[in-house]
Amino acid sequence: YFFLLSKLGILNLQGCKGYKKGFYIDVGANYGVTINNTLYFEKYNDWTGINIEPIRSVYEKLLVNRPNNININCAVCNNDGIADFIQNSNYTEVLSGLAENYDARHITRISTENKQHNCCSETIKVRTKKIETICDEYNIYHVNYMSIDVEGAEASEKHGILMIRLPKINKKRQTKLKVRSR
Repeated sequence: YFFLLSKLGILNLQGCKGYKKGFYIDVGANYGVTINNTLYFEKYNDWTGINIEPIRSVYEKLLVNRPNNININCAVCNNDGIADFIQNSNYTEVLSGLAENYDARHITRISTENKQHNCCSETIKVRTKKIETICDEYNIYHVNYMSIDVEGAEASEKHGILMIRLPKINKKRQTKLKVRSR
């Protein structure tokens, strides 16, 4: 998404211009190219990060598209375990998400769009992890940018983010965690 908007000249990334070697976490990374908020940083600013995508077939494409990152196949929520996940096909695929977070209006929208575009939905089981767990597993103590696109669960993810344990660091070198959800 950033990559496309910056190519079209629609997005001004002056705040990040020149900042090299940053670190991001992209929750709901999709294929890692289109509809994505972190490719710009990787391609132009030499950043690395963690991409998280729960849909197995999409995750497999993410591995090919973003091989220089840590790519994880799971959903992010406020607990580690297994959860029901509504996986949509084709046109509505990007509207997939954890069943517990779906609002009735979202279900109605997906049902309508599935009919219009001859798509379908199915409920599957996916592995879930907290952001804190992922950061602990990969020894992540500093995040410059976090993108969250998790179809209705953005608010609960923000609460989970506040629980990330970061070590004390020199205040002059401290970078604020920037959270952007769509």
